[in-house]
Amino acid sequence: MHKAQYIEHPIADLRGNPFSEGLGLPLLIDELQERCESNFVSKVNLSATEEKYHSYYRKAMLYNLRTVYVLPDEAEFIYDKLRLMIEFGYLLRNPLKLDAHNKLLLEVHQEDPEKSINESLPFSVGRSVANMSFLLTGLSGRGKTTLVTKLLDCIPQVICHEKYKTPDGTVVDLSFEQISYLYVELHARKGQKAFLDAILEALDGVAGTNYVKKSKSLSVNRMITLVRKAFIVHAVGMLVIDEAQNLANIKDSLALGNNEKTSVKFVEEIFNRFGIPLFFVGTIATEKLFGSEMTIMRRITEEGAFRMTQCDVNGAFWQYFCEQILPVHLLANQVTEFDIVCRHLHTLSQGIPAIAKTIAKATISALLNLTDSPKAQDLNIETLNIVMNEQFYLLVEPMKALAKGEYFAYEDFHCMRSIESASKIAEEAAITLLKNSSKVQANERSTQKNVEPPEGALTESESIRLEQISLSKTLESFGRKNAGKTQ
Repeated sequence: MHKAQYIEHPIADLRGNPFSEGLGLPLLIDELQERCESNFVSKVNLSATEEKYHSYYRKAMLYNLRTVYVLPDEAEFIYDKLRLMIEFGYLLRNPLKLDAHNKLLLEVHQEDPEKSINESLPFSVGRSVANMSFLLTGLSGRGKTTLVTKLLDCIPQVICHEKYKTPDGTVVDLSFEQISYLYVELHARKGQKAFLDAILEALDGVAGTNYVKKSKSLSVNRMITLVRKAFIVHAVGMLVIDEAQNLANIKDSLALGNNEKTSVKFVEEIFNRFGIPLFFVGTIATEKLFGSEMTIMRRITEEGAFRMTQCDVNGAFWQYFCEQILPVHLLANQVTEFDIVCRHLHTLSQGIPAIAKTIAKATISALLNLTDSPKAQDLNIETLNIVMNEQFYLLVEPMKALAKGEYFAYEDFHCMRSIESASKIAEEAAITLLKNSSKVQANERSTQKNVEPPEGALTESESIRLEQISLSKTLESFGRKNAGKTQ
């Protein structure tokens, strides 16, 4: 819960409204980065640890990549959009402009949420304003959901109002807890009642209410009434709907029922009456769905939409992102220029951060397991290609589609589902790799003792090359062995 920090709003229509002005000053981009980003942690004091254990620590530190996060270039724009939509959500819901009758109605409905709702309810905007809508789409693995949820965490969600000073200097007692936004995920194959339950559950989790329990025996029609009433009573400013591609495309007249699919028309039916802004997040496929719904598409066109595609290889984000996900300082013999590695990783992943991060972790993990051949620990084009071709071969065709700009074809591959299982295979392959390097181990031991290597041992360059071949063969065998699992 946050105490309201009032500002004089720069938009005249929102000035003098505690709900719009209570969010306080917006965060600047450097403040957003400080709050949202997580850098790779590799500092550990090994002074009291025997050197023979250092390789274990280096391999273990690689798991810190799981928490690495870098804000994309679009962050500031999306943050500003979220805040403005929340503030505009109270355009005609100013608690200071209620007459005595409406104030009494508010108290009654707070005490008995089972009473029916009507257009004379306080804060109700009725036919006076249409709700704002915004559509954020992006490629799978681009980081839409993570970005939105992290930015929402930077916006006060529960705001406590006590006293408010009006523009003319009057101090008004205002005891109220405002919910600035709610976030829900729309799961596939779930009906209208499940969607309404998700909204009420999100509200219960924030406001400490028990709407879900009260709604168990209600019909969908009455649940819609309850949701509308709850949004008004708790002054909810905006609803964020993630996984919007799961909305059904219903061209016929709207039908209500527990098992009826949640469609764009259904969502409109709930929130259109009282102007709650809707912020949709979904894959590229959502664009086709919304394109067929002219009512909501008109509102999105008025407010705007944004598409997150591949990251720019020359952009500031990609360079800094690679610095965080490519801890090459852990490798014993990194000689390839860092810029070359960054650009090739972009080529392999087509600028999709989740894919790039997975490939980077798998490759560096394999190299770190070459403990008996530190000279081979160089992250380069060849090692990245080996891991990509043998371990992540299921991504080759989707990456080709992206390279051609065929975004819908990329989504059809559902390639993100195979990345997790492929990563596990990569770890197993890296461990097994050590078993296939006996001649390299013999060569290394001979070199360490400053004696002539035994007959048939490899030169240093041959040793490194053998490790690369061994890595390729091992990953290939594991990839074929687990092909059925990854598919």
